[in-house]
Amino acid sequence: MTGRILCVGGENYLTRPSASGQSYENGRKYEYAPPGKVYHYKAEGVVVIREVGECDPQYGIVIIDDYLITEIKPSIDAPAFGVPHDFIQTHQTGMDRARDLAGQWLRYGAVLMSQETPTAEEVERGRTARRVYAETRLTEVKNGQLLRRQGSKGYKAGYDPSDRAWASEFGVVLPDTLESLERAQMGRATEEQKVECPSCFNRIDPRARKCQHCQESFGMPVLEYLLNQSAAEPAIAEPAKRGPGRPPKIPAPQTVA
Repeated sequence: MTGRILCVGGENYLTRPSASGQSYENGRKYEYAPPGKVYHYKAEGVVVIREVGECDPQYGIVIIDDYLITEIKPSIDAPAFGVPHDFIQTHQTGMDRARDLAGQWLRYGAVLMSQETPTAEEVERGRTARRVYAETRLTEVKNGQLLRRQGSKGYKAGYDPSDRAWASEFGVVLPDTLESLERAQMGRATEEQKVECPSCFNRIDPRARKCQHCQESFGMPVLEYLLNQSAAEPAIAEPAKRGPGRPPKIPAPQTVA
């Protein structure tokens, strides 16, 4: 019996279930389908192959057509223990496996489909589950960074790349971390340390390689540029000194014979 899973969202691989959130039963691996993709898993003997197809770009679909037969040894407490008999077999269908996976992937927006194509209600259910998870996750990490800025210990420094990916998907602005604020404070020049831009004469950071006002580029820190320019200027010869009150010496006219 075939099982189908609707996979909402997951354009960015950082917002899809990671390896730890996938199923590895008897070496079988199932991946969350990104938007516009159909992952169709089929059994060929003991091997499972995946065929990739296309679908509506609003969602992805995972189709599980394989099955799993497990042999269970009877308990030693069974009344007939010691009497030769066959092992007990359990048969897990594609629908059973799809139901298990949909439960694992629920927070990412996975929904067990009731027919070959998802209904509008199923798509909305997947979007709601994904949005609720994102809001819960981002609220937790934002509160953790705010508490860290206030001096509380035990919270991780900064955000994971996946935190930023979830924030980007839902348009959530993450507050500055303590570490980013400290780096900005250390890198900010005081007004007294600033120098004049040689092009527009606005005051800028001495380490700037480009003026933020006139966009003039120096190819090096502006302070180093100014020092080089000063060293390259030719020296101006000073006029010869004369004693006080003495007129300049005028050469005598020459007499032509």
